[in-house]
Amino acid sequence: MKTSSQVPGSRWLAIAAAALVLLVPVRVASAQQVLWWTDADLGYDVIPGALTGAGLTFYHATDQTDFNTQLATGTYQLAIFGEQNSDVFGGSATELANYLAGGGKILGATWKSANGMATFFDAAIASSNNSSITGSGPLFTGITTPITLTNPGWGIFSQGSTGGSCLAMFEDATCAALLGNAGSTLLLGPLFDTYADHAQGEQFVGNAASLLIGQQTVTPEPTSIVLLATGLAGVFGAARRRKRG
Repeated sequence: MKTSSQVPGSRWLAIAAAALVLLVPVRVASAQQVLWWTDADLGYDVIPGALTGAGLTFYHATDQTDFNTQLATGTYQLAIFGEQNSDVFGGSATELANYLAGGGKILGATWKSANGMATFFDAAIASSNNSSITGSGPLFTGITTPITLTNPGWGIFSQGSTGGSCLAMFEDATCAALLGNAGSTLLLGPLFDTYADHAQGEQFVGNAASLLIGQQTVTPEPTSIVLLATGLAGVFGAARRRKRG
């Protein structure tokens, strides 16, 4: 009868090979899947209900500095950035670019047309203050169109764009949801607090977040790889000692 000290080295090699599977890129979730910040709201912001309804956990940044700090950790699957009141994109442009380059996904909304945010999302602003959205496909799951918007008091409460891949249309045939950067960014035309029917807006934004996260895969963090390598070294060492014995 074989004892543990007599287990063939091939068995240890099989165990090690199985462990190496852990190095293959997989989808992982941080403590929170989504990082969210908007600079201001006048109306009902649909983001919390949208993410909760989509089954996503999230962290609401306290301010732009906190958003930038959290974004730099690289632990979130999706970042939501709303430029609704002031010209704030420049304060996070570098951090957002680094996050995108590292494989992150970004959902955004802006009232500005000339500060670089639209360009960042592969969009060109073509119109303002549209109030009706139609379309079909994944963004409209569970929604009866049209989606209607209302202005809670903004000078500009929605923007239509061109470019990228259009997933929803405004009444003037400009894009109300533009997928850019090879599917890694989605610029929504309405500000997050402008949906007349809150439930409808939550569903629309939740669908947008789910669409982006559904395409997200990341590799294990370096510390995980180091721990795995250490464990494998121990496995091979144990096998060698048993063979000598």
